[in-house]
Amino acid sequence: PALASVNVRRSYPNGGPPFGNQTYHVDRNSKKFLKFFLYLNDVDIKGGPLSYVIGSHKHKFEGWDWHYNWPDAAIEKIFGNDRIFHATAEMGDFIVANTTGFHYGLKPADRDRTMITVNYMVHPEGPAHSAFQISEKNYNAVPADRRYLLDFLEKVK
Repeated sequence: PALASVNVRRSYPNGGPPFGNQTYHVDRNSKKFLKFFLYLNDVDIKGGPLSYVIGSHKHKFEGWDWHYNWPDAAIEKIFGNDRIFHATAEMGDFIVANTTGFHYGLKPADRDRTMITVNYMVHPEGPAHSAFQISEKNYNAVPADRRYLLDFLEKVK
């Protein structure tokens, strides 16, 4: 397992409808991975917490993969409101989730939300090519018994 990606995301309250990661979805980056969320400010229910459907990483419904984004009403009808967890937390808290389950970032209502997201995976994320590269010369300079550390890098000439 290795660190696959890191990003910083800032979400703002606004009058528009929820979109993208603010609607229920399942991450399809990899079959097995964990996502870590580090809040850089306190996040209560109005601050846009991660919302997760408990158990949905193991139990899906027929046709779950027909859409990437799902409306709240559909997910709540299928799973029930009692299985929805809102990960409120204080600045500096880490939240760990298997985001192959249904989740979204609740749209902030009254303050910005800033967080760092870290993906930790057992194999490369996304398509066969990687945005992270290492030259063949540098790859060969690493002792063979340590090259497993480079599994997430694309070797280029």
